[in-house]
Amino acid sequence: MRYLYYPGCTLKTTGKVFDDSIKEVAKVLDIELKELTNWYCCQAIYTPLNDAPSLILGAMRNLIETQREDDKLVTACAACYNVLLRAQNSYFQDQLLKERVDAYLEEELRERIKIIHFFELLEEKVELLNSLIKKRNSFSLACYYGCLLTRPKGIALFSNDINPQRLENLFSKLGFNIIDFGFKTRCCGSYLTYTKEEAVKDCVEKIVLSIEEAAGNNNCQILTTCPLCQFNLENYQNKYQVFYFTQFLLSLIKGD
Repeated sequence: MRYLYYPGCTLKTTGKVFDDSIKEVAKVLDIELKELTNWYCCQAIYTPLNDAPSLILGAMRNLIETQREDDKLVTACAACYNVLLRAQNSYFQDQLLKERVDAYLEEELRERIKIIHFFELLEEKVELLNSLIKKRNSFSLACYYGCLLTRPKGIALFSNDINPQRLENLFSKLGFNIIDFGFKTRCCGSYLTYTKEEAVKDCVEKIVLSIEEAAGNNNCQILTTCPLCQFNLENYQNKYQVFYFTQFLLSLIKGD
């Protein structure tokens, strides 16, 4: 199956290991990802200020670029997914905003693009994934979701913003013990890592404490879905190893 793929800026820089693992996992699952032509930064943060069309122009450029080739777009960065989804919703729900964006871009988005998170493609390939795994390690898994894929309600990838289970369901089907902890959707500190490190350290400390309490004596690894969460959890604690979910899957397939 062939899909247009939007990597976004982070997966081409600090999150390159995420991008690489996505492409390698896709290849072994016979999923063809064609990178979107002439893609732009999505602007990374969605704002609800609908009177400021410039704040969704990056996302809308990508969706208009998509419609020239397809009606579906796959992405994996949590921020990109969140921004693309919310920008498109605002565009179609607010006629004045739509008119202002159309006037600036001199082109309109004719119909909604189906925005797909790469994780959704994996959910359809569980049996194949199971057959490809060469080696399962003995670690239990703590699946950390963060903020951007669980909010806002109604359009988020993971509809339960308190106790989502889709990552856990996937990896339990692959034979792993799951650590179900309370802070799986608590913010990691996000972009405060650039301005208020102590605040981020406090956020990460609370997440890790929640995992510790749930894990007990189990050896545990953390799986993430977001480059910024990955960065903060890797840099502000040293108790647990942290992996992108695709990076972890790739290690299982390779037998590392």
